[in-house]
Amino acid sequence: MRFRSFVSICLIGIFVLFSSTAYGQRVSSRRGGIRNSRTGLYGTNNYIASGITFGGNVAYYYGDADNTGLPFNGGFNKNNIGGCASVYYTLGLPATGCLNLRFGLQGGIMQGNNKEKIKTNLNRDDYRIFKNYFIEPSIGVEFYPLAFLGVGLYIYGGVSFTAGIIEYDYAFFKRVENQRVLTQITGNTFGFLPMAIVGIGCSWPLGGSWLMSAELMLHEGFVDTYYMNLDCYPMAPSQNTEHATIGRGAGQGKWSDANGEPHMRWDDGWFQFGFAVSYRFQ
Repeated sequence: MRFRSFVSICLIGIFVLFSSTAYGQRVSSRRGGIRNSRTGLYGTNNYIASGITFGGNVAYYYGDADNTGLPFNGGFNKNNIGGCASVYYTLGLPATGCLNLRFGLQGGIMQGNNKEKIKTNLNRDDYRIFKNYFIEPSIGVEFYPLAFLGVGLYIYGGVSFTAGIIEYDYAFFKRVENQRVLTQITGNTFGFLPMAIVGIGCSWPLGGSWLMSAELMLHEGFVDTYYMNLDCYPMAPSQNTEHATIGRGAGQGKWSDANGEPHMRWDDGWFQFGFAVSYRFQ
């Protein structure tokens, strides 16, 4: 219930923010648009233009360390919160009237920890804890469907490649002489993952060629196999001192609950929410 209330408040806040921004931009458009700092002239907007962007983001991981199959399936987990900083170069395509190409690079910390949750909910002693120190180059397109009205609402779609150094602390049941023995392993390894990114955002002018943006993104992995994941699960024998195979060798698009019932399963990914400041070269 607490999580639903939190989501409701966030949605209301986003609606109010967008409504206020859209109104302010309509007023600006009626007055002739946004002043171009280089020429002193007015244009409809400066959203469709080349520029550079710096941002800070909160990252919320989901995946095998959650052991839930779907994001938020087991509720909100504060231990899955990380953060990252980003820089983007935007190549404006003025001829389209609504598109920018975005070349991005971001880096930060992603983490997951289900030790407390799996003990409380399932009374199990095995657990998965990790931290991923990652970088992510990306390329994508910003689509401003209402740019002709001076409204900075945009939809983003792109692809990326996430690579990181992963610290892991896992407890798992290892079979020894026909018995299941709880075994703990810790260490460092690396992982990389090709990903798809989709999201929505809204920009509004700060004055001159400066913009402020808020955006919500979803990063979803294309696969979930040895070395190609965010959380070091599944783990190949070469990645740990026990030389143990942990988890499946490849994602199968499904997940089994405590009763053995199959459910749809998402590969590793994360949600990203943040704010950014942009300068447009026009």
